[in-house]
Amino acid sequence: LSRTKMPTNVTYNTDSHISILTQLHGSVWPRVLPYCIANSIIASIIFYLREYDVIDLTFSSSGHSFVGYMVSFLIVARSQWGIDEYYNARNYLSDACRSAREIVQHVAAFTRYDDSPSAKDWRLDVAQRTVAMLRTLTAIVEYEEKGVDTWNSSELTCDEKQAIMLSVGGSNERAPTLLAMFLRTAIASHVKNLKEPLHHDKELRLFQFISDFIVAHHGLHIHKTAPFPFPLIQMTRTVLALWVFTLPLCLANDIFEILPLTISTFIATYGFIGLELISIELDDPFGEDDNDFDVPNISRAIYEDIYLTIYDIDGKEAAHYLRTNIETQVETDQHTYGSVGENNVWNQFEDGATKSPKIGKRQIQRHQSHILGDASKKVDVLYRSQSSFGSGESTKLLECSEDTSESSV
Repeated sequence: LSRTKMPTNVTYNTDSHISILTQLHGSVWPRVLPYCIANSIIASIIFYLREYDVIDLTFSSSGHSFVGYMVSFLIVARSQWGIDEYYNARNYLSDACRSAREIVQHVAAFTRYDDSPSAKDWRLDVAQRTVAMLRTLTAIVEYEEKGVDTWNSSELTCDEKQAIMLSVGGSNERAPTLLAMFLRTAIASHVKNLKEPLHHDKELRLFQFISDFIVAHHGLHIHKTAPFPFPLIQMTRTVLALWVFTLPLCLANDIFEILPLTISTFIATYGFIGLELISIELDDPFGEDDNDFDVPNISRAIYEDIYLTIYDIDGKEAAHYLRTNIETQVETDQHTYGSVGENNVWNQFEDGATKSPKIGKRQIQRHQSHILGDASKKVDVLYRSQSSFGSGESTKLLECSEDTSESSV
């Protein structure tokens, strides 16, 4: 699509048959090959036991073939469900990222001609809270692999961390909803921070993007918490294992040469076991497998778009401040992402400058506090009285002094 390396783990060229047949990166071969070899060895043992009149374990293939229809149906249904869920999850993730990008870009478009200090700080606050909301979503889908709680994300402000800990505790999946409320509050404060408040249609448009983000978040939550029904998985794997590993017994009854027998067994095992292994990988596309989504780099591309949007409307210093305060804290989540990594467009704007921006952290924090008013404090007090909603750790407050909050924006 472009010169930029796209955020995907596995790429292939459909025009090259040889490369597709021989590519191991992202292939099921490394996992299915042991099963194929083991079943081929079983077929060879059965063949030689009958060949040397030790014992004949073979039987007619008529009944086995009938069971094969049921196995094929279960495997195909399982694979189709896995593929559908895989692309549903990708669409939900794409919708969440798109909504986050659209929020900031529409804010910039709606207020482009308002260059007052309060408007600049309002846009910066909306951008920061949008990034934080998206970051909590990525933390949720990556929790099984990385084990990082949403409240422990360094992109969050101290008030946001406290509100998450007190309100949802260990229920990470509820954190984006809380941050969406804070973002809605920040957007609604445009009446106090813009020279000319937004028209209600524009305000509703921004709220709609947040609603789209929450819809995507709930879709991902359902994907993570509603797996393929266990009875069907249990039945599929039981029948599959029995059918595949008894397949040499019936094939040896019809094939009287060792080479055709082992080849037929190898191919059948590769087909049936391979489909099940692929379905297992597709069940959870948010891990570290080759075919899983590259969530850190996908979200990083959205962060880059947000930084460039702030750069375009408020200048280099504001965008540099936003980018520095977010990205310097999440180095463990960053991977090389082609030109959006080490040689990205943003770095071309940096022209080698490494000095701190003129915008002071204390000044920005004062404006953020002014923009949101006492919203976070009210949530803090509210959830202090309702700490039973969270786990035991939800009652533990962060000890955030002014210096601490400055160093972990």
